[in-house]
Amino acid sequence: MYGVPAYIIVAIIGIETDYGRHMGDFPVLDALSNIAFEHSDRSDFFQRELVQFLLLCREKNINPQKVLGSYAGAIGLPQFMPGTLRYYAVDFNHTGKIDISHSAADAIGSVANFFRVLGWKTNQPILMHAQIKTKLQGKVKQKLEKNILEANFTIAKLKQYGIYPSHKISTNKKVGFINVDANGNGYYIGFENLYVITHYNNSILYAMAAYQLGKEIEKAMKDNKD
Repeated sequence: MYGVPAYIIVAIIGIETDYGRHMGDFPVLDALSNIAFEHSDRSDFFQRELVQFLLLCREKNINPQKVLGSYAGAIGLPQFMPGTLRYYAVDFNHTGKIDISHSAADAIGSVANFFRVLGWKTNQPILMHAQIKTKLQGKVKQKLEKNILEANFTIAKLKQYGIYPSHKISTNKKVGFINVDANGNGYYIGFENLYVITHYNNSILYAMAAYQLGKEIEKAMKDNKD
């Protein structure tokens, strides 16, 4: 699907709504309005999303008072915010209507399209364990652990710091370095596709969880076939 592995899409929808079991029963119009005008750091974002929601309803001839979603105004199986829904959702089953709340096909295709548009690279790695061959400390450690939401190194650069991928990979690949364990036992190398996942939720831990859950799902499916 648009070059995005099925296991990533399955994991995302599972994390977001437990495959449709928890899509939310809050009126989206109320949810967005309440946060948009609460005078908090989130107000600007939710005011923009409120506008996107009203535009969406006008374009699709939907009664805005009838749409249900999460307490924050996210909609459907993949929990798209209204702006994301407007720009990235697709009619994947070609019914002439986009429905990410009731059509699994549309939800799956829409998540895949979201990642594709935001830069997903087909058949490229996502996450890999890192092997550390020297002690990381001082300014080097600070530099490595800064801006962890960006692929701001190359494999060649990491090797200069004594950090090696667990599998052979091109030295010019853009990557990020991730330490998820304060004791230094959780070193990873994140590739550009991992950072595409962070567009869904601005958290490297979310992206890693989606990948790791997806791989477990893929393994279980493979075991069942065997």
